[in-house]
Amino acid sequence: MSTPPRHDGFTLLEVLVALVILSTVMLSLAAALSAGMRAQRAADRAVDRARPDTMLANVIRGDVEAIVPPTGLLAASLLGEQATTTGELGPTLTFVTEIGLREINYEGLDINTRGGLSVDRAGEAQRPVRSDLVEIEYALELEDTGSNFKLVRNVRRNLLTETIEDDHIQQQTLLEGVCDFMLRYYDGTSWLQAWDSGSEDNQLPQAIEFDIQRANRPRIVLLVRPTMASNAAAKEGSTQ
Repeated sequence: MSTPPRHDGFTLLEVLVALVILSTVMLSLAAALSAGMRAQRAADRAVDRARPDTMLANVIRGDVEAIVPPTGLLAASLLGEQATTTGELGPTLTFVTEIGLREINYEGLDINTRGGLSVDRAGEAQRPVRSDLVEIEYALELEDTGSNFKLVRNVRRNLLTETIEDDHIQQQTLLEGVCDFMLRYYDGTSWLQAWDSGSEDNQLPQAIEFDIQRANRPRIVLLVRPTMASNAAAKEGSTQ
């Protein structure tokens, strides 16, 4: 009696075991992918939250490090005041800095200028020429909504006029949601709450501290040194 031919193959149990293993592997991969995407989203949110802080720090450092010294050919005063009246929202800091030079785009500009305008050979006014020296003011203003403040940066580029008009000032909002804003000035031995280079023998502070408190956000403390003015003073001292 002959036996029927045997066909090799997987049993139902083997197929079920393989499906269970495959499902487990797929679930593990899906969980790992989901965890990776959550981590990426969390990192993106952290970067988005930190981006304004980084931009703020870069702007402040660029301004303060390029402060023009109160003596010499490009003499300009630095004035840091505390809020002394009810109308003032917080301290203010005003100085002249040399950052404007980095903002000039010389491409396409004619070297002949009249009244701050680039003039081509036909005598037609082109785009304005920006000075390398600009006046910067840091101050607080009320937000449009809510009870917090915003830190603003007021930029005045035309320093040749004796009268200051609002349309000559460009205002930039650096940070919103500010609860408190403090400034301190280091004279080499102690920290002061205000500074006037005119009454400080035409000297700049060795360092300026920006202390910014925000609602439900980490505190920002920046310590910046006016390096350009310090280098100019050191160079002047070495030549004497």
